[in-house]
Amino acid sequence: MKQLQGRQVHLRVRGERYEYPLFATLAACNKQTVAAILNVTSVIRNGIDIQNGLQHRKDFEASKHQTPLTLAAKTGRLGILQLLLEAGIGVDQKDSQNFTALSQALEESQHEAVARLFIENGADIHQSFRHGETPFIRASRNGHKDLVRLLIDRGVMANGDNGDSALLQALENGHEGISRLLIENGANVNVIDSNGRPPLSQAFERGESNEITFWASRNGYENLVKILIDKGVVTHGDDGDSALLQALEIGHESISRLLIENGANVNFIDFTGRNLFCQVSAKGHEAVARLLINIGANANAIDVWGNKPLPRASQYGHEAVVRLLINNGANVNAMDVWGYTPILRASRHGHEAIRGTFNPLNKLKHTPLSLASKYGHDAVVRLLIENGGQI
Repeated sequence: MKQLQGRQVHLRVRGERYEYPLFATLAACNKQTVAAILNVTSVIRNGIDIQNGLQHRKDFEASKHQTPLTLAAKTGRLGILQLLLEAGIGVDQKDSQNFTALSQALEESQHEAVARLFIENGADIHQSFRHGETPFIRASRNGHKDLVRLLIDRGVMANGDNGDSALLQALENGHEGISRLLIENGANVNVIDSNGRPPLSQAFERGESNEITFWASRNGYENLVKILIDKGVVTHGDDGDSALLQALEIGHESISRLLIENGANVNFIDFTGRNLFCQVSAKGHEAVARLLINIGANANAIDVWGNKPLPRASQYGHEAVVRLLINNGANVNAMDVWGYTPILRASRHGHEAIRGTFNPLNKLKHTPLSLASKYGHDAVVRLLIENGGQI
């Protein structure tokens, strides 16, 4: 009887306005007929009317390519789905566009419970959707961590092509937890995309380094960095050093420390000639600046462009970093290649946390007071005058 009822639910009448009798009765709000088609006594399921929230005719007129099962999955109608499955509908039935209900549920981020219902009712978890996507890959792409774990528990392998594609999707869409879960279950951290490039090479192109560690370090995913290190990903040389630069620039102290402890070079200069310490000082990350000092970095380090940590921190008004550098030996009167001392940089940019000789000249013969006056920094002008500054 259930098998017969299931066929009636999916009976399609081509040429009719809604094509499926169930769509027509739902559109007409005919609860008794809906109940009869579904072979139940009431459309109330777990205390909820399964028709609640439907926009009736609008919901069904544009859905002729779908079946009742795939439409209910796409719209997250859990109550209707439970009744359809109880009526004997095949869980892997496809609509006219070759979609299954599971594929529709996995495409919608808020329908995880619906996807779980199909998986627990025996849906084919190895089926391929459009472009060869599997439930595992789609769940990874759309951030369904619990479903990814469920699929692994049901026997889907995280290693091999399926798992590697899932890892690519998880990484490229920023799903750290899923990425970690896949790697822990054997996904290949050295996987490359169809263009032969590492994950995120399009979205996170930075110089010569496109490794996973680069992306994970920049985005603060410490646990993922730890896993990658445990898996043997290089943390020294160009790839590891680029990862350290990203972690330091963003201010991820713990990741920076982790990379340094595993061999990353603190004296690394990137392909643009940037020095780690100068970049950290310009960004104002006190904690990572202190980390560099504690491991012996030079507070007067200079990059290929002539930048030094103290002038860079002074230029951007990072008072805490300025104090840290001075307390650890930075020369308050040292000039960069443009002839700017820290006080000249601070005065030019209007920062009152200034240190050093008050009347140095840059290569254009500007003093701190003349620069502060030129750029309208009145508070700095007053401070300089009070301390003997001269034009």
